[in-house]
Amino acid sequence: MLLVIPNDIRDELNARLDEQIAAHPDAAADRDVLFAQLVDHVNRTGVIPDFSLAKAGASS
Repeated sequence: MLLVIPNDIRDELNARLDEQIAAHPDAAADRDVLFAQLVDHVNRTGVIPDFSLAKAGASS
């Protein structure tokens, strides 16, 4: 399926994802999957989510 993402939303998602990946460099390998999940969320809700990355099993 083709999904058109406005540039401002794409740029904001990338900026937030860059910030989180800078804090958790191991997540860089999953960047495409993470971006797709964020786009899916925005497509479903119309809202850019607040999110953070953490290693699996790490307590908050």
